[in-house]
Amino acid sequence: MSDGEPEPASVDVIYELAVNRLDRQFDQIDAIDTKVNVVFGFASLAIGVAAGFVGTAGSGPSPASAALLFSALAVYILVMMLALTAYIFRRFDYAPQVKQVWLDALFWQPSITKRQALSNMVEAIEANKERIEDKVRFGKAALILLVLEVILVTFSLFFV
Repeated sequence: MSDGEPEPASVDVIYELAVNRLDRQFDQIDAIDTKVNVVFGFASLAIGVAAGFVGTAGSGPSPASAALLFSALAVYILVMMLALTAYIFRRFDYAPQVKQVWLDALFWQPSITKRQALSNMVEAIEANKERIEDKVRFGKAALILLVLEVILVTFSLFFV
């Protein structure tokens, strides 16, 4: 496109869509992190309460109760590992990188700069999508294991 041709209107529309999509991705990341924190906190509470209750039993836990509590502890460790893996800081792409645009495009025509920024945002959206899906997978696995932990804890308290 030469300097005399007008900028296609679709560039502005696509640019706004990309900006909105990136914003939604980062909101989604925050929401997933919050849910993973809740799963991890509840798993910690469940194992702590169960261990405290079983530990204060007068004659000590029965072998069945101790085995179930030990199993729940093993599941808790898995929940913790999955939650930390889901929560771990990954490099998400916050395109366009302002410093790089400053260095590369300071004297470009605004329409060219906008198209380059748009290209960077589209790449970032695709890269972030895969990382978010990984985060969701680990979070779901942690939630499933939390359910298993609660079942084991419940049965361990039943057999005290």
